[in-house]
This record gives sequence, structure tokens and C-alpha cells, in this order.
Amino acid sequence: IMYEPGKQHKPGYLYRVDLDGKAYIADDGFILANGMAFSPLADKFYIVDSYLGVIFSYQYDIETGFLKNKHALLKIDRRYG
Repeated sequence: IMYEPGKQHKPGYLYRVDLDGKAYIADDGFILANGMAFSPLADKFYIVDSYLGVIFSYQYDIETGFLKNKHALLKIDRRYG
């Protein structure tokens, strides 16, 4: 599936893959997610949705791989990128 500007897109998913190879949906609602990172202490996870112009932040549990407490860390006005 390719992103096409101006076209209505179905929101996608963020998956977590465990060491045993099983995949789980960690979150949903992304249109054009294209950047992911962990904080230096690996206690936070960040993902960018360029279509929405938002960087989301989660608390990350390194022992379980679970994400919680999602919030918009930064919203970028479309006029700037």
C-alpha cells in the first residue's frame, strides 16, 4: 500500500514482535508513520506520524515490551513540514 496525498487512507497499526516471533498490535490509528526511536534509558518510545504532523510519546516497559500513556509530544503545523 502506498501513500497518496489527497486520498482517504485507512489508519494502520504499530506492531510489537516478541522474541518468540509472535506479533501483537501495540497501537493503531497511524496514517503515515515513518520514524521510531527509544529514549536513551529505554523507558520511552517515540513514533512520528507525518500525515498527522505529530510526534507521539509512550512509556515503555523494557521487561514486557508494552507501551502505555500515549500522548502527543509535539504537533507540527503542516505549513512547516
